[in-house]
Amino acid sequence: MKTMSCAALAAIMAVVMAFPLRADAGEDLYKKHCVVCHGDDGKKRSRSDLTAARVQEKTNRALVTFIADDRRHEFSAKGLRSVQMQFIVDHLRTLPSRPAPEPTETPEESQD
Repeated sequence: MKTMSCAALAAIMAVVMAFPLRADAGEDLYKKHCVVCHGDDGKKRSRSDLTAARVQEKTNRALVTFIADDRRHEFSAKGLRSVQMQFIVDHLRTLPSRPAPEPTETPEESQD
């Protein structure tokens, strides 16, 4: 029983320790393959704002499929494995969202 507990603890520690490595891997892959077009914060190209709700609302699977096969990305053809693309998607989830624009006053409101 004691041996099993040590093995279980070792397995749990391996999983817990893998999370920072996964985040680092996603950030490194993003910098290598994505930052040129999307910028450090994912907002460089307004049409491709990776922090926008329309992107962030997609499932991980949909995003991996998109970056794997979309003609502008074709990461599968470039040799990236699906696990690497998942790391990139995990990194996309950490990008800060764009703040909502400040409301502007209408001329009628400013005259009060």
